[in-house]
Formats: sequence, structure tokens, C-alpha cells
Amino acid sequence: MRNKQHIFIIRILETIFCQAADAARKEKEGNTGYKDKVIQGNGDSGFKFLSSSFQDGNLDFYGQKMKILLVEDDPKQLEPIQAALLQVGYLVDGVDDGYTAQWLMSEKDYDLLILDWMLPKVSGLNLCRQYRQTGKTAPVLILTAKDTSIDKVTGLDAGADDYLVKPFDLIELLARIRALSRRSPLWQGDLLRVADLSLYLTKLIVERGKTQVQLSTRECQLLEYFLRHPHQVLTRDRIEQYLWEWDTEPESNAVTAAVRRLRQRLQLVDAADWIETVYGMGYRLSPPDDK
Repeated sequence: MRNKQHIFIIRILETIFCQAADAARKEKEGNTGYKDKVIQGNGDSGFKFLSSSFQDGNLDFYGQKMKILLVEDDPKQLEPIQAALLQVGYLVDGVDDGYTAQWLMSEKDYDLLILDWMLPKVSGLNLCRQYRQTGKTAPVLILTAKDTSIDKVTGLDAGADDYLVKPFDLIELLARIRALSRRSPLWQGDLLRVADLSLYLTKLIVERGKTQVQLSTRECQLLEYFLRHPHQVLTRDRIEQYLWEWDTEPESNAVTAAVRRLRQRLQLVDAADWIETVYGMGYRLSPPDDK
């Protein structure tokens, strides 16, 4: 049911994007009076679409495979924002309460956190403080209706990297995400490299020497996770939480099968033995210089 809702919302967003792009083209062709119009979603959805955000229908969406935690208790805001982020290519865990967010923050690694300030039980501000206290440094973006200077200072002092006031332009949100992604210690753009092994994230290609091998999306995600955590033992539970959405249950042997398939692909670049099995614990990426 959740996937069907996402598909439905994405279809709505696509329609809005097309309508806005068409209107922008008409404005450029000489129709006046449009530039001040606002294309809005639901009146209380918390964001808006501005015609000035579109240039001849070309949207500046890059679709990098960042992993984002989105925490928003209002479904009228959570669902459309999550759908838009998924549409442009991000990997998103969307939750509507602070307790679930606390668990996810402790169990999974994210490239970016988007936290609503006014959450029940555990506020976004407290989530941000707790996250920083653990020593994690991924960027945090606070969403809130609080718009005074004191509020903004409070959010930034809690450890947030940026602060966006509702209602906001969805295009501005995406632009801020791209800007924050360039600061992320985990996110390094299109290329990850360990020793002489390179992974091109958008192309889903692993390269070593002069040999390139095409990977599936799941194989690329798994190799990315290993490359971000070299020399560390990654348990099957951690790998499962990284590869699959938090509210889905893969088959019991899914992680074992995924590692086996990745090793088969790495064999083509003579790197299958980089992934070691640590019996009783999980797997570890050990480049040849460390053996």
C-alpha cells in the first residue's frame, strides 16, 4: 500500500512539474502576468512550487544515491517530500516520530538528516543534539515554521548545518540538499576509491586497472557500503539495514546471496578476495595492502 501511495504521489508531482514547465515556456514566449503566480500543493502541505524555479522545463536534479533520513510527523508533508526525493534518485527512510528516528540514527549510516523541529515525544532539535553527541558528522537540515533569528540560532547551536522555514519552495529544498551533500564526510560525489579499486556511483561501474564491470543497483549499494567502511566487520544485520528499507523484510539468506553475487562481479576485476568472511560475525573489506 505504501509503495502504491508513493507512485500515486510521484504521478501528481510529475503532472505539477510538467504544468509548471509548460507555463514557464509560455511566459518566455511572451505571455505576461504569470511570473507572480504560485503553484501550490495542498494548502497545508508545508511547501510550494514557484514558477521561477523552472527554466524551460529543465530541472536541476542530479539524482545522486545519497542516503537520507527524513523525519516529519505530518503525513501531508512527509509523503510528498519523500516522494519527490525518491523521484530524483535519493535513497530515503521517511518516518513520522522521534523514537523511530532515534533507532534508525543509531543503527544506520546516513549522508544527510532532514528533521522537523516540532516532533511529538522527541523533538527534531533533541534528535540533532543526540546525533552530534554520538560523534556523527553527517549534515543536518532542520525544517520548521519557527522563523525568528533566535530560533535559527538555537537550531544551528544544536548542531544543525542548515535551517529551512516552512512553507518552502521544493526546488530550494533540493538545492540545499545538494549543497549540504558536498559537505558530507560520507558522501564523496560520484566516485569512491579504496586502494586501486574505483566505484562510479551514478554509472554503477566498478573499475580496477583497465577493467570495468557493470553492477546491478543492489551490488553497487553493497560495494559502496564496504568501501565506506574498510577494515570494519559489518554484521549481516547492519548490511541488511543498509540495503533494504527499514520497514521491509528480505529473505533470511538475502545478505549471503548479495555478498556472493558481489564477489562474482569483483572476480572480473580480480578483487573477489577483498571481501572476507568473518565467521560468526559478518564480512570485512580488506584491500590487498592490508593482508
